[in-house]
Amino acid sequence: MPPVRYARVSGGGCVAYRVYGGGGLDLLNVKEWAASVDACWEHPAHLRNQQYQGSLARCAMFDPRGIGPSDPVAVDDLGDVDAWVQDAIAVMDAIGMDRVVLFGEGFGGHAAVALAVAHPERVEALVLANCSVCGIRAHDRPYGATGEDLDALVELVQAQWGTGAVVFNSSRSLGSDKRFREFCGRFERTAASPSTAARWVRAAFFSDVTALLPRIAVRTLVLYTGELVHTSVEAARDLAARIPGARLLESLSSMYWFDDPQAARTFGEFMFGSGWDKRGDRRLKTIMFTDIVASTDR
Repeated sequence: MPPVRYARVSGGGCVAYRVYGGGGLDLLNVKEWAASVDACWEHPAHLRNQQYQGSLARCAMFDPRGIGPSDPVAVDDLGDVDAWVQDAIAVMDAIGMDRVVLFGEGFGGHAAVALAVAHPERVEALVLANCSVCGIRAHDRPYGATGEDLDALVELVQAQWGTGAVVFNSSRSLGSDKRFREFCGRFERTAASPSTAARWVRAAFFSDVTALLPRIAVRTLVLYTGELVHTSVEAARDLAARIPGARLLESLSSMYWFDDPQAARTFGEFMFGSGWDKRGDRRLKTIMFTDIVASTDR
């Protein structure tokens, strides 16, 4: 487990981060806010994702201020995307990542979009996983949540945050695993308190990157892994359609998208170009050594 370190943000504040993996590229995870760096290494479901990414690139993940071991912020500042971008830049500078592939997940995708637009010189490519333009329903977003839907979700978060019930509400296939659900209870508690989580949920749904999407000038891949109650495939398709030249990847796997051969191949080619994977040239050889009892004496 790589150590947690701290980066100092210009203007004050500390951001907790981890660095892992190695390779020719640098990859910065702008992860979903509820996935604290203190818990991401405690369950195989998340560890496998870190191991896969770490096999391709030098990676970093961090908690934005207001989450986990990073500095707290005022209640009204929770979920501020511009502050999230500042936190990401502070981590990049602390590690020495001049130019990165941004992997933005969920609401973290909005911070990744904002960073790519504000600092294109520091972004090699952009990957947006299970992200939407905005979570609230509108005439051009029929897939979004209604006000009643959001109120019900916030009420659930306030009442059951820290029990694992929220992940079951978000993905029934994942939440049906009792052990995973129990882990997610701790996962939630290390990230935020119920009231803080409720604020983040509202911020996530109301955040809108419509105006930023046409300004993205870096290579972009939109990834959808399926079976998510609050982010539909229609949301992913709409997001990709609004970004100039973006590619859309709809994975057949609901959790380990890199276990889907086509998804892993498309992701690898997006990162490194065609023909990047040379693993097909490998051969497995086995050497068996046996020792006979008392053979040395003989």
